[in-house]
Amino acid sequence: MSDKGAAPTSHDEAAAQLCTACGLCCTGFFSSYGVLQSEDNTAVLARLLPLAERNGKLSFTLRCPALQGRCCSIYKERPATCRSYRCALLKKVDAELAEFPAARDIVVSTVAAFDLLARELSSAGFLVPGTTPSAAIKAFRAAYIQAAGEGQTDFFERHRDLILSWKKASWAAQTHFDARAGERLALPTLPPRVRKSAE
Repeated sequence: MSDKGAAPTSHDEAAAQLCTACGLCCTGFFSSYGVLQSEDNTAVLARLLPLAERNGKLSFTLRCPALQGRCCSIYKERPATCRSYRCALLKKVDAELAEFPAARDIVVSTVAAFDLLARELSSAGFLVPGTTPSAAIKAFRAAYIQAAGEGQTDFFERHRDLILSWKKASWAAQTHFDARAGERLALPTLPPRVRKSAE
């Protein structure tokens, strides 16, 4: 891999630079777990990750415990699911539909949007130590839907910054990374009686 400031000379190098500046697919914002595949060495992975059975398949929780900063600490032994995953932005770079400098800028701004969302979720008490981003998202969505159904305008006033950061992160995910993940993050449309409080 080239130095961080140097332009990549291959698709693999571009992917490496973008992925090690991002790591969002490992954080638990897009999905709550990854499933092991038949080609995975289960014995090796069981020593590296806490595995659990979900719907009859072995899986690992996201946020992945192997994520250190933005990088995978078990990269050479990472599961097949991780090896094969390509976000929409990476696919565009591979297909030469997006140039590397622009893709790098998108990664930087999207990571910043998710960092802000994590801080807002933490400040609001939804993302606490021991809670995964996926669980925090689920808890806030449930509170949001309940507040909307009951017309609790104070909820939307109190969480205005969180809702705004959530919408920015959701848009970035849907546009650049994973449409399904972006849809999962999208907040429901508010009824007219409370919409003003969230604007």
